[in-house]
Amino acid sequence: ELGDQQRFTMDEQHALTRWLSFLDAGAIVAAPLSGYMLDSVGFAPTAVCTIMVGLTQQVLLLVAGSSSLIMIFSFAVYALYRSFLFPYFFASLSRQMGFAYFGLLSGLAFCGSGLTQFGVAPVALLVE
Repeated sequence: ELGDQQRFTMDEQHALTRWLSFLDAGAIVAAPLSGYMLDSVGFAPTAVCTIMVGLTQQVLLLVAGSSSLIMIFSFAVYALYRSFLFPYFFASLSRQMGFAYFGLLSGLAFCGSGLTQFGVAPVALLVE
């Protein structure tokens, strides 16, 4: 996707891809913060915080242009968003559905998430 708008050279794209991989893997250390927030302030404030982090990442993408530095910061915020989203998702799933079929429900949720990825490319082609 970094090459779609041709704002970065191939070397910059490779470097940015490495940054994304590193930051995405490293941000998992923030997941306990999301869990702590769920326990201490509850679901609604944690949801608002998670959504705001996600929106911040999208705004950074809009203003990044050809700035590698802003793009790397956007990757860091995206990784933080993901590390907040997963604990929230599982806590919400168990809160709404209980623990009787937690494994099955989480498996089905991830399966559904994976299946929706098949729709990304056709939608992207329609937008172009």
